[in-house]
Amino acid sequence: DPASIVIASNSFDAVQVTAENYLRLPSCARTTSKVCRSPRATRPLGDAVLAGRRVRDAAQEFVKTHPGELGPRGLYDGIMASVDTINQIFTQYNVQAVTR
Repeated sequence: DPASIVIASNSFDAVQVTAENYLRLPSCARTTSKVCRSPRATRPLGDAVLAGRRVRDAAQEFVKTHPGELGPRGLYDGIMASVDTINQIFTQYNVQAVTR
């Protein structure tokens, strides 16, 4: 339902902010700082964020153009799959919440 799309979109937005802040950090290969970004995490995390944006935007567009209607389950599932993928990358590369 539309409320589920809003909740899923908000979940994606939250992990997207952390991912984008992480991607702004200097590469660990180019700094001696303890606060840095794993070069191996950069591509998969960037790809996951872009894919998540596409599906989130499609779901939000559906809700706008079809108010009150049930949307395709695939859009909701796609958003949640993006959230799960980003969280798995966070776990794999030990990404902690990064704030600016």
